[in-house]
Amino acid sequence: MKEHFQEPSGYTYEEALAEAQRCLNCKHKPCVTGCVAHMEIPSMIQAFLNNDGSEARRISSSYNNFSEICGRVCYQDQQCQGSCVYAKLGKPIQIGKLERFINDTYELPKIEYPQLSGKVAIIGSGPAGLSCAYDCAQSGLDVTIFERSDQPGGVLRHGIPMYRLPKIILDQRIDELLALNVTFKLNQHLGLDFTLESLHDHFDAVLLAVGAQEVNTVSIPGSELPQVIQWDAFLRTVNEGKVAFDAAYGATERVLVVGGGNVAMDVCNAAARWGKLVTLVYRRTQELMPARPVEVEEVLAHGIDLQILRDPIAILKNGETLDVLCKITQLVSSEEDPRGKIVDGVGTQTYETDLVVLAIGSSVTPIQLDGLTLDSSNKIVTDDQQRTSLSWLYAAGDAVTGPKTVVHALSAGKRAAKAICEALAHD
Repeated sequence: MKEHFQEPSGYTYEEALAEAQRCLNCKHKPCVTGCVAHMEIPSMIQAFLNNDGSEARRISSSYNNFSEICGRVCYQDQQCQGSCVYAKLGKPIQIGKLERFINDTYELPKIEYPQLSGKVAIIGSGPAGLSCAYDCAQSGLDVTIFERSDQPGGVLRHGIPMYRLPKIILDQRIDELLALNVTFKLNQHLGLDFTLESLHDHFDAVLLAVGAQEVNTVSIPGSELPQVIQWDAFLRTVNEGKVAFDAAYGATERVLVVGGGNVAMDVCNAAARWGKLVTLVYRRTQELMPARPVEVEEVLAHGIDLQILRDPIAILKNGETLDVLCKITQLVSSEEDPRGKIVDGVGTQTYETDLVVLAIGSSVTPIQLDGLTLDSSNKIVTDDQQRTSLSWLYAAGDAVTGPKTVVHALSAGKRAAKAICEALAHD
């Protein structure tokens, strides 16, 4: 089973060269427009073709501090590759694989950063926090990261299965930050171990990069049973390895997953790779799943039993197993709601399982601080440089946007670092 959790092989040099040679180097650069970070993808590819791999990596890293991670976990099919002119033919340039190869193969040339003085506190060590910390530390700032977990990395460590992002890749970047004298304070909870006000007293700038911490749940009879868990707890155990997984779920044969997003696909794939029989329940149709089609196809290829137009209404204890009672749903489309309003259909269906994993997303927990502006969904309001309504406080990642992709958070963290450095340069 170990091989199922190994990362798929990347390109060889010959494969990367052949793929790069397909690039048309379009003048209008649709891939750049499609990239969240607006990386100069054609320039990266041309530098590689000119036998300057270090320059190719520099171009990649100048728009995103963690390009080797984005090359692995970005939704390229919906972003850069999806915008490629070859996408219309079903054969887009495999930008993610090229980015991974370039960043794994070549050294990053030394980049000179303007040196500043000042102290920066970052709350959260997910992609936004790490990205901001990297640029701030390179600029000579004294950076401290406060993390509520016992290991740094946030969703990169706990929320992405190891076959998509090997933890050695993340640990290498953590080691780089430690070499830049970034301090990690672990097991530190905002509101319990420190407050924003206390950080303001000791730091020149503070970045909130706490993510969307509130895991969504369902309020139905039986949802409190111990065999009903959240996606984050399941994936955390997956990433702890086989010993931890077997200790928690070794006796589990059947897993029922509720949800239709990319997180639900990760849970399904991970459970299937550990040899579990997996049923996926979703209240809409397969075509309306928010998950990427490529991930849905991967789930189906693993033999997962997809049950559409089903919505759990009760979970009943049945000896050592569970009976998940689902109502049958149907969709009523309209001009105002083309995805269709979910209404009750006729009848119910019951599924027997050993474990239920709820994978229905996350929400933003409101941050209580005088003078801090939040929107109606509790998200922190910032300008386009991640500045909040308080001059010393910045925010980036899912706490600002709601749940989005890793590259969104990485890009926001880099913007926040730029704004912090500019502010401290003028102090």
